[in-house]
Amino acid sequence: EKCGIIKSQVPLITCCQDETVLKIITDECKKNNSKLRIADTSLCSDIRLSLKETAFTFEGVKFSIPLLGKHQVENSLMAIMVLEEIMPRLNSQYINEGFSKVSHPGRLELVSETPSILLDGAHNPGAAKALKDFLISVGWKGNILFSAMKDKKYEEVLELLSELSSDIAVVQVENNPRAESGKALESCGKKYFRNVTLLENYDEAEKLLSSGSWLVCGSLFLVSDLRQRIIN
Repeated sequence: EKCGIIKSQVPLITCCQDETVLKIITDECKKNNSKLRIADTSLCSDIRLSLKETAFTFEGVKFSIPLLGKHQVENSLMAIMVLEEIMPRLNSQYINEGFSKVSHPGRLELVSETPSILLDGAHNPGAAKALKDFLISVGWKGNILFSAMKDKKYEEVLELLSELSSDIAVVQVENNPRAESGKALESCGKKYFRNVTLLENYDEAEKLLSSGSWLVCGSLFLVSDLRQRIIN
């Protein structure tokens, strides 16, 4: 069904890496005489991940983007390939200028360097694993502030996050009937963390974030609420 977007002699760019799906896409492109380009990160070199930027080299040109995570190499490569098709004479300088202005609030967002506060809306096991893998790859060290909704698989998320730190603080998301209670989060956290601190409210959370190195995650509601407080 998704291949319905493939039109005759219109280039298609994908970042799909699933072999079964990619074969279907490839066959459809052949039927439609459509050029197929795959945004495969193996085409890039000198990939560098940090807590400030994601950088890589493609076709001999260095690119950087202020979004974090290895998946941003793939996303950026796809954008570059699109631009190469529709604006083939566009200077890479302008692509880099565009990349420099990109932001994605609450998604691996470093909102403060001193104290260090990293926000990420990871609220399911898949996203939590990607977050964990990235932070391990850049050598992140610190504490975790966590919350979750009742209907999320937060125990699996907590188990994954325990590979990052032995200390965690939990707080209930305020003014949300779907929010899991702080007591329940504390009880679950004790299964995987050596030290678990239960906070009563956002005021206590904000005080805790005033020093040290922190990762705030588990709920987009928590990230959004605390982001506003931090920025203000």
